[in-house]
Amino acid sequence: MPTKVFLKCFHFHLVHGDRRTALKEPNTAVVEEQTAKKYFGSDSPLGKRIRFGNDEEYEITGLVRSPENSHLKINFLFSYSTYPKFWPEMTSKDWEENWGWYDFYNYIQLKPGTDPTELEEKFPQFIAKHGHAGDSANMKLSLQHLPDIHLYSDLIQEARVNGNGQSVYFLMIIALAILVIAWVNYINLATARAVERAKEVGVRKSIGAMRIQFGGTIHS
Repeated sequence: MPTKVFLKCFHFHLVHGDRRTALKEPNTAVVEEQTAKKYFGSDSPLGKRIRFGNDEEYEITGLVRSPENSHLKINFLFSYSTYPKFWPEMTSKDWEENWGWYDFYNYIQLKPGTDPTELEEKFPQFIAKHGHAGDSANMKLSLQHLPDIHLYSDLIQEARVNGNGQSVYFLMIIALAILVIAWVNYINLATARAVERAKEVGVRKSIGAMRIQFGGTIHS
């Protein structure tokens, strides 16, 4: 997904800047809120320039708040249109249609009502039609539900270290077992105390104790 589409697809809170144009031009970047404080202090980062790598300068065109509950924790977003400058020997066709690159994460936003399973079934024909010779045998495309990435994804070059869904369910079972044991123990103790209290009340009644001496309200 080109970065100019990123801010439209993902609802990261853009504190300053325009979602439609922030990453449209080459050598532009959007900076994460906490990262901006690290490099620019309390000053607004918009319009300022920052240098990376081989003296490449980027103009800050937006300030974004990256949520903690996301598998994408960003510091900077750089404009996609900048990258062809790094490989001038490549044509636009090579750049846009090279299937061998695995340096990018690809996200697809499906239309409402689309069946992901039916879409996946069309991928082999898509590869055969648009891929290169041998791609059909060596390449497989599949969809992954975005909410499943955090606990159930274990692919090469994940954006962040993910959790383990099986461990979470195992801990949930242990927690539930502890609650059940605590509940059973409470019922047993309450029942035992009720029986002892009933015997005590019976003895006090038999010797003529007044209601006020029972230490509570007793119904005859």
